[in-house]
Amino acid sequence: MQQSLQVAGYIMRWQKKVCFSKKPAELNKYAVPGNSLLMQCVWACLLVLSGTFDQLTDMIIFVMFLFYGATALGVFILRKKMPDAPRPYKVWGYPVVPAIVIIIAAGLFVNTIITKPREAGFGLILMLTGVPMWYWFNRKEEVRSRESVVRIKSSLQFLFKIYNPQQDRE
Repeated sequence: MQQSLQVAGYIMRWQKKVCFSKKPAELNKYAVPGNSLLMQCVWACLLVLSGTFDQLTDMIIFVMFLFYGATALGVFILRKKMPDAPRPYKVWGYPVVPAIVIIIAAGLFVNTIITKPREAGFGLILMLTGVPMWYWFNRKEEVRSRESVVRIKSSLQFLFKIYNPQQDRE
């Protein structure tokens, strides 16, 4: 229950910062993000009705490792494109550890496609549903697009203020 409230609180803060709709960010008379909790509940119910727990975890883990690999690959790309950029957080074991992460993520990605193609396909479909949603919420003019970039940038800055690895070391 506590994790659900934490996620709802995160969604509420994110909605205030980023964009799509202000409705999930609204608090009810008990100062609880009720709309955000309701949205999360509906989504969880749809996922539960879509298959067994094992199938759900296979789909989600498949997509998670796709993003883990992409994140590690992003470290290499950004180091190549912007070698002089400030790096407030150093990647431990660079370049070996990110390379191992990419290899393992690619291996699990291919393994899931071979051993459980149905779950892999549904996982990809589930992930790709975000693309039309992004276009739907950003269908307004170019001005709104520029505003979204500013909002996403401020959202990322907000997230880095919440979690600052340098504060954890002190």
